[in-house]
Amino acid sequence: MSLLLIVVMAIAQSACRSSIDIEEATVIGAYVNANFKKLFGYIESDDNPLKIVYIGGVTSGFQPRWKASFSELGTAIQTDTTESFLQRNDREYEVNSSLSFKIPHRIIPEAKLKKMIGEASNWTSIYREYPALHGILWFSRVGFDARRTQALLYVSNFSQRAGREGWLILMQKERRTWREAGRKMIWTD
Repeated sequence: MSLLLIVVMAIAQSACRSSIDIEEATVIGAYVNANFKKLFGYIESDDNPLKIVYIGGVTSGFQPRWKASFSELGTAIQTDTTESFLQRNDREYEVNSSLSFKIPHRIIPEAKLKKMIGEASNWTSIYREYPALHGILWFSRVGFDARRTQALLYVSNFSQRAGREGWLILMQKERRTWREAGRKMIWTD
Protein backbone atom coordinates (compact mmCIF):
# COMPACT_ATOMS: atom_id res chain seq x y z
CA MET A 1 0.00 0.00 0.00
CA SER A 2 1.42 3.37 -0.91
CA LEU A 3 2.15 6.05 1.67
CA LEU A 4 -0.33 8.39 -0.02
CA LEU A 5 -3.16 5.85 0.34
CA ILE A 6 -2.32 5.32 4.02
CA VAL A 7 -2.37 9.08 4.64
CA VAL A 8 -5.69 9.49 2.81
CA MET A 9 -7.23 6.61 4.82
CA ALA A 10 -5.99 8.10 8.10
CA ILE A 11 -7.45 11.51 7.22
CA ALA A 12 -10.80 9.95 6.25
CA GLN A 13 -10.92 7.92 9.46
CA SER A 14 -10.06 11.00 11.52
CA ALA A 15 -12.76 13.04 9.76
CA CYS A 16 -15.37 10.38 10.58
CA ARG A 17 -14.40 10.47 14.25
CA SER A 18 -14.44 14.24 14.51
CA SER A 19 -17.52 15.19 12.52
CA ILE A 20 -20.93 16.35 13.55
CA ASP A 21 -22.92 16.17 10.34
CA ILE A 22 -25.02 19.03 8.98
CA GLU A 23 -28.38 17.63 10.12
CA GLU A 24 -26.99 17.06 13.64
CA ALA A 25 -25.73 20.66 13.69
CA THR A 26 -29.20 21.83 12.58
CA VAL A 27 -30.90 19.95 15.45
CA ILE A 28 -28.41 21.24 18.03
CA GLY A 29 -28.74 24.77 16.63
CA ALA A 30 -32.55 24.65 16.84
CA TYR A 31 -32.37 23.53 20.46
CA VAL A 32 -29.81 26.15 21.51
CA ASN A 33 -31.57 28.98 19.67
CA ALA A 34 -34.80 28.20 21.52
CA ASN A 35 -33.24 27.65 24.95
CA PHE A 36 -29.86 29.34 25.42
CA LYS A 37 -31.02 31.75 28.15
CA LYS A 38 -32.81 29.02 30.12
CA LEU A 39 -29.79 26.73 29.93
CA PHE A 40 -27.77 28.95 32.24
CA GLY A 41 -30.49 30.13 34.62
CA TYR A 42 -29.90 33.45 32.90
CA ILE A 43 -31.55 36.59 34.18
CA GLU A 44 -31.55 39.50 31.74
CA SER A 45 -29.68 42.52 33.03
CA ASP A 46 -27.78 45.44 31.53
CA ASP A 47 -24.64 44.74 33.55
CA ASN A 48 -24.46 41.04 32.65
CA PRO A 49 -25.69 40.52 29.05
CA LEU A 50 -25.47 37.07 27.47
CA LYS A 51 -23.20 37.74 24.50
CA ILE A 52 -21.66 34.35 23.73
CA VAL A 53 -22.26 30.64 24.35
CA TYR A 54 -19.28 28.45 25.16
CA ILE A 55 -19.29 24.88 23.85
CA GLY A 56 -17.24 21.92 25.04
CA GLY A 57 -14.62 20.79 22.52
CA VAL A 58 -15.78 17.16 22.50
CA THR A 59 -19.21 15.57 22.54
CA SER A 60 -20.53 14.75 25.98
CA GLY A 61 -20.45 11.19 27.14
CA PHE A 62 -23.80 9.46 27.49
CA GLN A 63 -23.95 6.82 30.22
CA PRO A 64 -25.67 3.58 29.15
CA ARG A 65 -27.34 3.38 32.58
CA TRP A 66 -29.45 6.38 31.54
CA LYS A 67 -31.19 4.38 28.77
CA ALA A 68 -34.19 3.82 31.05
CA SER A 69 -34.90 7.55 30.72
CA PHE A 70 -35.72 7.18 27.01
CA SER A 71 -39.24 6.00 27.83
CA GLU A 72 -39.79 8.96 30.18
CA LEU A 73 -39.59 11.61 27.47
CA GLY A 74 -43.37 11.87 27.34
CA THR A 75 -43.86 11.13 23.65
CA ALA A 76 -43.57 8.09 21.41
CA ILE A 77 -39.84 7.78 20.92
CA GLN A 78 -39.03 5.43 18.07
CA THR A 79 -36.72 2.46 18.52
CA ASP A 80 -34.55 3.41 15.54
CA THR A 81 -34.05 6.87 17.08
CA THR A 82 -32.67 5.41 20.31
CA GLU A 83 -30.57 2.82 18.46
CA SER A 84 -29.06 5.53 16.25
CA PHE A 85 -28.39 7.68 19.32
CA LEU A 86 -26.57 4.87 21.14
CA GLN A 87 -24.51 3.95 18.06
CA ARG A 88 -23.45 7.57 17.47
CA ASN A 89 -22.43 8.03 21.11
CA ASP A 90 -20.11 5.07 21.53
CA ARG A 91 -17.25 7.46 22.43
CA GLU A 92 -16.40 11.16 22.49
CA TYR A 93 -16.06 13.00 19.19
CA GLU A 94 -14.48 16.36 18.54
CA VAL A 95 -16.94 19.18 18.03
CA ASN A 96 -16.33 20.94 14.74
CA SER A 97 -17.24 24.37 13.48
CA SER A 98 -20.42 23.21 11.68
CA LEU A 99 -22.51 24.41 14.64
CA SER A 100 -24.40 27.64 14.03
CA PHE A 101 -26.53 29.56 16.51
CA LYS A 102 -28.33 32.92 16.63
CA ILE A 103 -25.95 33.90 19.43
CA PRO A 104 -22.17 33.83 18.91
CA HIS A 105 -20.39 30.79 20.28
CA ARG A 106 -16.89 29.61 20.92
CA ILE A 107 -15.61 26.05 21.18
CA ILE A 108 -13.25 25.52 24.12
CA PRO A 109 -10.63 22.79 23.55
CA GLU A 110 -10.95 19.74 25.78
CA ALA A 111 -7.58 20.18 27.54
CA LYS A 112 -8.49 23.71 28.55
CA LEU A 113 -11.93 22.59 29.74
CA LYS A 114 -10.47 19.87 31.96
CA LYS A 115 -8.22 22.46 33.59
CA MET A 116 -11.13 24.89 34.06
CA ILE A 117 -13.42 22.25 35.54
CA GLY A 118 -10.65 21.14 37.87
CA GLU A 119 -10.55 24.72 39.14
CA ALA A 120 -14.35 25.10 39.20
CA SER A 121 -14.35 26.23 42.80
CA ASN A 122 -12.32 29.21 41.65
CA TRP A 123 -14.75 31.03 39.36
CA THR A 124 -12.60 34.18 39.58
CA SER A 125 -9.85 32.61 37.47
CA ILE A 126 -12.38 31.25 34.97
CA TYR A 127 -14.02 34.68 34.55
CA ARG A 128 -10.61 36.31 34.19
CA GLU A 129 -9.96 34.22 31.08
CA TYR A 130 -13.58 34.20 29.85
CA PRO A 131 -15.27 37.36 31.17
CA ALA A 132 -18.46 36.79 29.13
CA LEU A 133 -18.87 33.20 30.37
CA HIS A 134 -22.31 32.24 31.67
CA GLY A 135 -21.66 28.52 31.43
CA ILE A 136 -20.43 25.75 29.16
CA LEU A 137 -22.62 23.45 27.07
CA TRP A 138 -21.81 19.95 25.91
CA PHE A 139 -23.80 18.03 23.33
CA SER A 140 -23.93 14.40 22.37
CA ARG A 141 -24.07 13.27 18.79
CA VAL A 142 -27.70 13.25 17.58
CA GLY A 143 -29.60 10.03 16.93
CA PHE A 144 -32.28 10.02 14.22
CA ASP A 145 -35.15 7.82 13.14
CA ALA A 146 -34.94 6.34 9.64
CA ARG A 147 -36.94 9.21 8.08
CA ARG A 148 -34.90 11.86 9.99
CA THR A 149 -38.02 13.45 11.42
CA GLN A 150 -37.27 12.54 15.04
CA ALA A 151 -34.00 13.28 16.83
CA LEU A 152 -32.58 12.53 20.26
CA LEU A 153 -29.71 14.38 21.89
CA TYR A 154 -28.13 14.70 25.29
CA VAL A 155 -27.24 18.17 26.56
CA SER A 156 -25.27 18.95 29.69
CA ASN A 157 -24.34 22.32 31.07
CA PHE A 158 -22.01 23.65 33.71
CA SER A 159 -22.55 27.10 35.14
CA GLN A 160 -22.08 28.95 38.38
CA ARG A 161 -25.70 30.10 38.46
CA ALA A 162 -27.52 26.96 37.30
CA GLY A 163 -25.06 24.34 38.57
CA ARG A 164 -24.57 21.23 36.47
CA GLU A 165 -27.33 19.32 34.69
CA GLY A 166 -27.82 16.65 32.07
CA TRP A 167 -30.92 16.42 29.85
CA LEU A 168 -32.23 14.08 27.19
CA ILE A 169 -33.96 16.13 24.53
CA LEU A 170 -36.37 14.72 21.96
CA MET A 171 -36.80 16.86 18.85
CA GLN A 172 -39.41 16.51 16.11
CA LYS A 173 -39.16 17.89 12.59
CA GLU A 174 -42.33 19.68 11.52
CA ARG A 175 -42.50 21.52 8.21
CA ARG A 176 -38.70 21.43 7.84
CA THR A 177 -38.19 22.95 11.32
CA TRP A 178 -36.85 21.12 14.37
CA ARG A 179 -38.84 21.69 17.58
CA GLU A 180 -38.51 20.25 21.05
CA ALA A 181 -41.00 17.42 21.61
CA GLY A 182 -39.88 16.22 25.04
CA ARG A 183 -37.20 16.52 27.68
CA LYS A 184 -36.07 14.58 30.70
CA MET A 185 -33.53 15.74 33.27
CA ILE A 186 -31.39 12.69 34.01
CA TRP A 187 -29.00 14.18 36.54
CA THR A 188 -28.24 17.39 38.43
CA ASP A 189 -25.43 18.50 40.69
